[in-house]
Amino acid sequence: MAKGGPPESMHEALRTSLAVGLAQLFAADHREIDETQLNIMREHFSEPELVELVAFMGFMWAGGTFGKVFGIQPIESPETSIPRTAT
Repeated sequence: MAKGGPPESMHEALRTSLAVGLAQLFAADHREIDETQLNIMREHFSEPELVELVAFMGFMWAGGTFGKVFGIQPIESPETSIPRTAT
């Protein structure tokens, strides 16, 4: 991630932990998500929530792919840029 840093490894809220786990599985290989994983998610998320979650993952994946194809890099704002010193 351009600004986020490494993800947290522990999540207190079960729904957050499940959503992160699904996102990690999606990022590793979205083709591995099957009815078993989706049924676990359905125990804690409504169908509209699950659709929105997976749609967002797909949107972010597509955006990252688009950026990679065209070599798009994040624009650094003055607040996030690292000051450079003269050498």
